Amino acid sequence: MKKHVENPPDEIAKAIQWGAGILGIPCDDIRVEFAMDEYAENKAFLRGTKPFEIVLNMNPLAHLNRSNLTETIFHELTHIAQILLGRLQLKTGYMLWFGRPIMTPESHRAYLSLPYEVEARSYARELNRLYKLSLLGERRKFIAPNSSLKDT
Repeated sequence: MKKHVENPPDEIAKAIQWGAGILGIPCDDIRVEFAMDEYAENKAFLRGTKPFEIVLNMNPLAHLNRSNLTETIFHELTHIAQILLGRLQLKTGYMLWFGRPIMTPESHRAYLSLPYEVEARSYARELNRLYKLSLLGERRKFIAPNSSLKDT
């Protein structure tokens, strides 16, 4: 049973708005497709550009907590920022990272070591930490972990 939600739940929309603001991404450039599918793996990916579509396929029966969900959202938002800044360019069958071609790897392990994925995971962890603090009323400055997309 797959349930598509036209507008994401408030919790997701709030995290997207917060993360987009930190990364300097216009919210008008982002659309979200949120689906609950008890037979799917938890997955998130980008589809299209301007507007960017963040596709979140979530299995309600799988262990997924708020922190995992928001970190996933921030990971995908980081990819949008990488694209908007021209650091990452999407091509058919490969990507350009700072103008250098990177072929799509065959193994999951190799995929995880791609530089734009390493950066997205690093940013997502830091953004998630700051987001949790913001929910507690604390404001902290985002300092990019290893390279600067935007200092806010």
